Amino acid sequence: MSISERPRANAPDSGRWFGRGCGDVWGILSTTVMYSTTLTVAFAVNFFAIPEFRHWRCIAILYNCIVMLQVASHLQCMWTNPGIAKDFLDQDLQQQMREEYHRLRAAGLSEDAAAKCPDSVKVCGVRPRKWWCVQCDTFRPKGAHHCKTCRACVLEMDHHCPWVNNCVGRRNHKFFILFVGYAWLACIWSVTILTHALLRIKQEPAWNQDFLGPANSRFSLRSCVAAQFLCLAGAALSFVFAIFASVMGCDQWTFLHEGHGVVDQKLHK
Repeated sequence: MSISERPRANAPDSGRWFGRGCGDVWGILSTTVMYSTTLTVAFAVNFFAIPEFRHWRCIAILYNCIVMLQVASHLQCMWTNPGIAKDFLDQDLQQQMREEYHRLRAAGLSEDAAAKCPDSVKVCGVRPRKWWCVQCDTFRPKGAHHCKTCRACVLEMDHHCPWVNNCVGRRNHKFFILFVGYAWLACIWSVTILTHALLRIKQEPAWNQDFLGPANSRFSLRSCVAAQFLCLAGAALSFVFAIFASVMGCDQWTFLHEGHGVVDQKLHK
């Protein structure tokens, strides 16, 4: 089967896939929550928690590199066309399958029956699958599914993720896996740094005097109750998101091990 790695020249929104899903209120809300939480936790870690460490420079560099990699992979996943079928399938193949679908309809089959007719595609011992999408007017290869949110069929679709406000499919799945991995690392490290800093409140300061000011500054973790509350809230949020990232990571491990996306796993149950 011919699948291009570049969208056809006249493909709509081929260079700005995010525009297709930006009307999803839940997706916008989830993305806003994700970035707000990331910025809040990163602020607490960098300005209140990291100064409590003796080797704060090395820790700050490593921590912020992970956070930047998380943000970069998220943006890549969000802005990359996941592999909309009409944009990447060979147009000659599309036309052949369209003619086959219309032939079956002319023979008296209903839309659903014609779209699932096993005589038109190789079934390979599994139950007949829907190989033609009436809504998109496109051929659906194995692993492709129609997303109601994005209003399109996506090649090798894993699932629609509100956290990236996009579908996860053939062309952006690697970015999603990287995003989950970096997010998990950032969350675990945030919990560790913030918890360590909070436990050291009553101990002697370990930070260097030349960081941002003297250790007894009114904005330090020891003297500012708001900073203590922010670090505690940041540690709690990081812990919750670490659990969530672990669950998403388990789903992706199933995909890597068995080759079935989240949608396919539900259909095979």
